[in-house]
Amino acid sequence: MTRPIVKPFIPTSPPVCLEWIKSRVDCPTRGKEAQVQRTAIVIAPMGIGEVLDAGFSLARRNFRTLATITAWGAVPSYVAINIAGSLIESSRVSLVVLGVVLFVLGAVGFALLTGAVVVACARLIQPAAEPDSLHPAELYSLAAVRLLPIFLLVLVWALAAVPLVIALPLGIFVFIRWSMAYVAVLVEGAGPLESLRRSWAMTHHAWWHTAVVVVAGSLITGILSGVLSGLVGVVAGVLLLTTGSQVLMGALTIAGQSVALIALEPFSAAIGVVLYYELRARSEGFDLAQRMVHLTPTGQQPLAGGLR
Repeated sequence: MTRPIVKPFIPTSPPVCLEWIKSRVDCPTRGKEAQVQRTAIVIAPMGIGEVLDAGFSLARRNFRTLATITAWGAVPSYVAINIAGSLIESSRVSLVVLGVVLFVLGAVGFALLTGAVVVACARLIQPAAEPDSLHPAELYSLAAVRLLPIFLLVLVWALAAVPLVIALPLGIFVFIRWSMAYVAVLVEGAGPLESLRRSWAMTHHAWWHTAVVVVAGSLITGILSGVLSGLVGVVAGVLLLTTGSQVLMGALTIAGQSVALIALEPFSAAIGVVLYYELRARSEGFDLAQRMVHLTPTGQQPLAGGLR
């Protein structure tokens, strides 16, 4: 007997005294002390279009918060990588070394950025008890703690890519089955191998569902990112021809790259996180567990794996 498809509950209006969520200040409109808590979002099994719609809705309704979190990492990372590109072309060894260091720092910044936005989306769905759980500094700190498992997961992916690319159909099948491992590392605190096992279990009997959502989400955000970056690139090229300023063109290039990432990373991350919870609802009945938690008077509960 199949379970009915239920759309995720996404509140249409902010909870009372939303401005007090991050400060543990008593709500003055209640008359008595009252702890303000975010409204959780219950994600049940859905169709492909509904997963994409829920991801876009989550990002759109919280765009300012997610864009701010993205900007914390996007701007300095792009600045570091663009400067590194110029320094690496230098004939001086010291400048080349500095360029390599800046490139590594920029790459780490992007890793922290994506991790922080994923955790933010997870906390929007399953709120944490801490008042500053969506503050960028808190999220980047948590992403930094998970940086080593993320690196090891990417290393496992890279090592597996060589034989799996040779057997391409098998490689496509395996990487779709592993597509939720990155979210599992961040949300559940799992290690690289455990996260691969978790992803494999979640996508069982849902390969086509997962594949279409992953491919469609990547195509949509990728095309929009290319369009935004291209528009800024055209403007930068015109200014270079009219003014001859390389510095101005470089600044506009960095601005265009940053704007594209800040605008679209929230949507990309939200789709992935919504899919993760939707697959958990399919395979583990996680949506039912969420409903049971919020029917009890015990208040906020930690996410699975210890993320709070």
